[in-house]
Amino acid sequence: IYAEYGDDSTSMAGWQWRGSEIHTNMNRAWNDTLALFERRNRRLLLQVVLATICWLVVGWYVWDFLTFWYFAGENHFILPPYIDRPKHYWSQHNYVHSLRASVLSFTHGSEHSYKYAQEYFESQKPLFIQSAKEFELHPAFAGIDVPNPPTFYDMVAARMKNLKKNWLEKNWDDFKIEKDKCVAISFVANNSFPHSPVLGIWTDKDLLLESLPAIVAANEKWPLFLKSCHLTAGADNSVFRPPIMSPADYEAKKGLLREFVQSRWNYRSNDYERSWSEDANVLTATLTPGFILQTPADFTLELKIEVIWGRVYILQVDGNHAVLTREGVIQTYAEGTFKGDWLNQAVHSTESEFQWIVTEGHHLRCIEMAERFAKTVGIDEIRVDIFIKKGAPDKAMVNEDSISSGGQYRSHFRHMAEIWAMGHREKLYKLKPTDVPAYAAATDAAYSIPRYGPGNDYATTVSYTHLRAHETPEHLVCRLLLEKKKKIIII
Repeated sequence: IYAEYGDDSTSMAGWQWRGSEIHTNMNRAWNDTLALFERRNRRLLLQVVLATICWLVVGWYVWDFLTFWYFAGENHFILPPYIDRPKHYWSQHNYVHSLRASVLSFTHGSEHSYKYAQEYFESQKPLFIQSAKEFELHPAFAGIDVPNPPTFYDMVAARMKNLKKNWLEKNWDDFKIEKDKCVAISFVANNSFPHSPVLGIWTDKDLLLESLPAIVAANEKWPLFLKSCHLTAGADNSVFRPPIMSPADYEAKKGLLREFVQSRWNYRSNDYERSWSEDANVLTATLTPGFILQTPADFTLELKIEVIWGRVYILQVDGNHAVLTREGVIQTYAEGTFKGDWLNQAVHSTESEFQWIVTEGHHLRCIEMAERFAKTVGIDEIRVDIFIKKGAPDKAMVNEDSISSGGQYRSHFRHMAEIWAMGHREKLYKLKPTDVPAYAAATDAAYSIPRYGPGNDYATTVSYTHLRAHETPEHLVCRLLLEKKKKIIII
């Protein structure tokens, strides 16, 4: 064009563009687009707009599905909440429980896991009724609205809602018995539960980084685990990994460790996989950031033990593929199979790889520890995680606890929910005569954990009034904002 007309724009006025085939198609597409806005093509225009919106929505979900793990700060692929949350919820629901039981009745006759779980429940129910009648429940865990029908996850959600209500209306922070690892490990030490010794608790990140070199240099037992106290959800990446293996390893990892401390200090827990996350996140947002440095535990495996009304119901082998009853019956699930992972059909055999747990009496030792833990707290339901070492039942030690367990209890879900709900629905329990937080019990302090930075001495049994009087400015602002939000919602 330039060669024919030069740069004289007036000489181009009569020129008509013929262009290439691509440009011809572009012109045709443009004209077709304009034609859509004509009256006779409005229906077609609506179809194009709806199709475009659908493709944009599908594209966004595909993008979110493929990239959620990265933006969530994970180092491996995970499902986004809109898939993962209903997956977890419905896997334990009573409807799915009944469906699986029906399928197994057809494929396995009368010998299937759900029938055994029903028989176990019926044999244990009178004993749990008696246990609930004798149980002293801490006031912080009383008064929950029992869902109908109760499912295990709905019971956890009702608990978290009640704990949030206690925090907003009374400033009760009993949720810290699990949601704050600094508080939880102090409770374990203050009541002489066996555990891996803690070298220190820090509520000041600068003081942590300053004091670590001397503590690491003086340490003799390796490795060392640095854990975030205020992060307890499984997706929070709350533990520095790999752990510190030696003074030389610490020097090599100082930069990474500093980055970890900075990133976790400002992070707040988000249990997005669970149906109770909205209420739980309100509580965890109030926690003061902190860290603990803990020595290693010598163990073979970990048992996750469900205690309801002060009595153990089942013991789960960490990894979700084996469950033990109080009676020592081991149920093993074939991992990676439709029968084991989806139908929850277990194998009952005395030849299980975990038979040593029963033969050596580990389950009895763990039952005693877990029940004492629950009764000391005064909590209606709690999961106590205990490390055990093959050949040494007396070496069992508490690792942590959970008041919002997401464990896979398979055919036992429905019955555990009913046992838990029953005590509240019929008000079988007695209220514990106390005005101190559930985590403040200190029956027999094993040792005093060194503390660095501001914060409570958790060995001191303080009343709720005392806690309100010593409320930090940050907690006061947070509580008042939450109360204001609640009033607006009510209005």
